[in-house]
Amino acid sequence: MADHVQLLLRALRVPVTDFAGALSLIDHIEDLTDEIPMRGNDEAQYRQKVEKRKWMMRWEIMPLRDASITLYHFETITDAIVKGTRTCPWLLQRVEDQKLRKVQPLFTKYFPHASMMRNAVGHLSDWIRTPQSIKQHAFFGEYDDGEMIINYGKEPFLSLFTDRRFVLTNNGRVTWIDVTLECLHRLIEVQVLIYSAFEKINRLTSESRHT
Repeated sequence: MADHVQLLLRALRVPVTDFAGALSLIDHIEDLTDEIPMRGNDEAQYRQKVEKRKWMMRWEIMPLRDASITLYHFETITDAIVKGTRTCPWLLQRVEDQKLRKVQPLFTKYFPHASMMRNAVGHLSDWIRTPQSIKQHAFFGEYDDGEMIINYGKEPFLSLFTDRRFVLTNNGRVTWIDVTLECLHRLIEVQVLIYSAFEKINRLTSESRHT
């Protein structure tokens, strides 16, 4: 199990890199969009540029969707690291347990919607399969959490994206993630906390390789 936990610790780098990649792609798409001049053209050229901007906005959904899945992968690997460590007496004797106990609460604090977003992204077509499934999963009425307001009236709300925020619904609840530099830093903070819990083990492993 100790070897497997070491594998999981290495694997944890992948979702962090993927989230950074999604953020970088959004930056690139927005830069391309800003480079499209909207003045000084005839009507036909203007319409072409409007259409191009619309497509670029659709492109932005792709890294937002990927980032949603990436957070789920990070959460799953983290859970496996914690549980795997708990089943290995050798690791338990050497890991900094106080730090390890803080990992999952910190992730949940920063990304409370990670699991729900994964379900919503993976099953969005299922949510609209029947009138009954729409009633079950869509949000109706006004949503206001002090930071975000959504009001589709009597129409069902299922998804939107705005200002690097991807918003979906799951079992009638509004759920979202932000793909921003701040969120990347928070993800790295959780990653660093996990690695710091295993510093003693890594040091012992490194010393044994040089003796």
